[in-house]
Formats: sequence, structure tokens, C-alpha cells
Amino acid sequence: MPAQNHKVCASENATSLHGIHLMKVDPTGLQPVNAEHHLYGKVVGLYFSASWCYICHQTTRILKDFYEDIDQDNFEIVFVSRDKSPEDLAEYMEDAHGEWSFIPYGDEAIDELTEEYDVTRLPTLIIIKPSGEVITREGVEEIKKKVPTKLMSQWETTCAT
Repeated sequence: MPAQNHKVCASENATSLHGIHLMKVDPTGLQPVNAEHHLYGKVVGLYFSASWCYICHQTTRILKDFYEDIDQDNFEIVFVSRDKSPEDLAEYMEDAHGEWSFIPYGDEAIDELTEEYDVTRLPTLIIIKPSGEVITREGVEEIKKKVPTKLMSQWETTCAT
């Protein structure tokens, strides 16, 4: 896929999530992240999960492996936690998650995204187009069945159309 199309796709994705507060853990600790800047040039997966959900732990391990196998310059997961406390969120992220971004516990964007994308079960991985339109709601199943690089290529191509 031409880089120009990918950049258009990604810049619009960043715009559709503009204003959302993101955090990320780096070697110096927990850092706020500018969503528009951080997501620019990337396909975005919204990952709805929680520490109290047993199957979420299995899926998170698979997603972490997927994330480590692909070019992270082209893909970012935004974790949308359905945890019951900030402590549960922190422990879940420390124990199981990859080095992806997340929306802080209690942020109103969590409920807004859950409602906007009609998330009724956990775990759910939704890959979105630049407009916020869903490319797939079946991201969890797709990462279990497809080769990471081929799946990324498919998502990037769909994102640009």
C-alpha cells in the first residue's frame, strides 16, 4: 500500500480520536500522550477488556504477541478498560498488557466509546477507519487466525479505502 494513502488514513484516525486522553507506560513511568500525535501514521485498534474477565487474560496474551510481531510504527492499540478500579487497571496492565496506550480509569471517553461502538461483550477488539467507521468488530478472532503481517496489510488497505 502506498505510504501516502496510509498517512491520510492515519491522520484522519488521529483526528477521529482527537481530544481523548491517552496514557502510556514508558521506562520513566506513566506518561500522558497526545492522541493526535501518537496515533498519526497508525491503524488503530480499540481494545475493550477487563482484569475480572478470564477470557480477556488469554486474549490479551495473544494480542500482546500480535503487537510485538508487527511494525508498531503502523499500529496502535488503545486499551479501553472496563475494570472496576484504577488499581485493577494498573495491575492488569502491569501483569498482562503490551506497551500500548490506554484511556485512564474513570475517563468519560470509556463509556462514550463503549456506547458508540455498541460493545456488549468482553474482550472486543474493534479496528476503525479514518472516519471512525468500523473495519472489523471481529479483531479478537482475526488475530487468533491470521498471520500478523498479512492481517496488518489487510487492515491498512481497508483503512485507506
